[in-house]
Amino acid sequence: MEMGSLAPGFQYASAKMASDLNIFQQPSPNFGIRRGGVMPSIIVLHYTAMKSSKDAIERLSDPKSEVSAHYLIDEAGKVTQLVDEQKKSLACWTRLLGRN
Repeated sequence: MEMGSLAPGFQYASAKMASDLNIFQQPSPNFGIRRGGVMPSIIVLHYTAMKSSKDAIERLSDPKSEVSAHYLIDEAGKVTQLVDEQKKSLACWTRLLGRN
């Protein structure tokens, strides 16, 4: 596949500025405090492999799971914020590495 070409069946969603996004709020109790006030400098995308975005949000909001994400973008492009950007989301790999 050439640089700039799309995978078969892929379609671009219409581009929007962040200020134009309708971001839904679904606060997760799974977050921590950022050390030294450090703010993110990159965006990491994960595939959840959950059956639905509803299932993913429930998992990322379950206190027993101890995992979360700042945002979830569903297949239709709906953006849901789970953790405030001033806070640290909890990722399963950080727990495995002992970096809570």
